[in-house]
Amino acid sequence: MSKVLVTGGAGTIGSAVVRRLVRDGEFDVRVSDQREAPAWMRDACEVHTGDLRDLSQSRAAAEGVDNVIHLAAIVGGIGNFHKLPHTLLEVNNALYNGVFRAALDVGVARFVYVSSSMVFERATEFPTTEAHIDTTPTPHSAYGFSKLAGEVYCRAAADEHDLPYTICRPFNAYGPGEVPDAEPGIAHAVPDLIRKVLSGQKPLQIFGSGEQTRTLTHVDDIAEGVVTAMSHPAAAGEDFNISASEEL
Repeated sequence: MSKVLVTGGAGTIGSAVVRRLVRDGEFDVRVSDQREAPAWMRDACEVHTGDLRDLSQSRAAAEGVDNVIHLAAIVGGIGNFHKLPHTLLEVNNALYNGVFRAALDVGVARFVYVSSSMVFERATEFPTTEAHIDTTPTPHSAYGFSKLAGEVYCRAAADEHDLPYTICRPFNAYGPGEVPDAEPGIAHAVPDLIRKVLSGQKPLQIFGSGEQTRTLTHVDDIAEGVVTAMSHPAAAGEDFNISASEEL
């Protein structure tokens, strides 16, 4: 049975990934998250609550695992990116340092880095394929830059230490578990809009002109893509955009 560490496993996408791994029955799952894990996760998985920015804690979380799926990060909506740009960069970079080093020390069979479609925030090709990452201008937002930095970590660790990595980029995730925030723009678009509709807000406040389209992707579909990428030999050293096909 393969042992998998899921960092950030109590988050929205992380929980979906953990559910998918547990349902498979072929994986021994360890979750690392400082947030409280739900009861079903505590029953089905080993739970680690240490701060992964601390190398000793990262090593403890990664001890004995075969694969790492790295999701732990500061995330949120557009408003959050602008509210906490330095904190976001500082924390996410520290997480990269701890988790990548621990994975290298353990010698994992596969390191799956869950990036973001925000690396393409300045894309010039639509639909946007994986190959466009080489020509897309560097993201302006701290979040987009931070997620791109994680991709650079993957390739650098592979070049220097032969880290077997796979990059997955979810596009516009939505699904159970994400709670809207009282402050506009802090949560992702779907829970933010649901909160506004339920509160009776009229007219509905949105970010942008209202003409923007998105390919909203359910977290269960993202989880399926992440687990498949982790398990497939041909996915080593590759990057994948995980997205629905219908624009809304």
